[in-house]
Amino acid sequence: MKFKFTSKSKAQAEKFQKYIKADRNLDATLAEKDSKFHVEYSIADYCPSTPSTTEAHCEYVKVDDLQCLLSQYAQYFYQEMQYQFNWVWSELEYIEQAFYNHQKGHLPPISGAEKMQKALDVLGVGGDYEVQKPIVWVQASKKQGASVEVDISAKK
Repeated sequence: MKFKFTSKSKAQAEKFQKYIKADRNLDATLAEKDSKFHVEYSIADYCPSTPSTTEAHCEYVKVDDLQCLLSQYAQYFYQEMQYQFNWVWSELEYIEQAFYNHQKGHLPPISGAEKMQKALDVLGVGGDYEVQKPIVWVQASKKQGASVEVDISAKK
């Protein structure tokens, strides 16, 4: 039975092709059609369990037998779709981890205006930007009950 994995990215389609070869030892073909990349692979045809000897002599198919057979096929297709989705989710998890763990060539987390100014100076663009320390203005009054006005701004 042939199955197809479709991706908009050629790199992802090639990764899936390599993965299915390594994981299940299946050869797959990669083809491009309508700006999408299709990885086609074949797996063994689904063979439901053989009927017992008493059922083998029946010349007709019962409705329950047909429903059972269709249910088994649906489960078979669902398992293959789940296999493909699990691969996609593992790729997304890998990309997420790589994104959050990536530090090389990027600034460390900066907290505070002084550290930001130092970082800009190290990058050589300190003269192009003006870093302003945030100023907190608070005004309190006791007229007609207690009230507090807070204004947080970066401008002096």
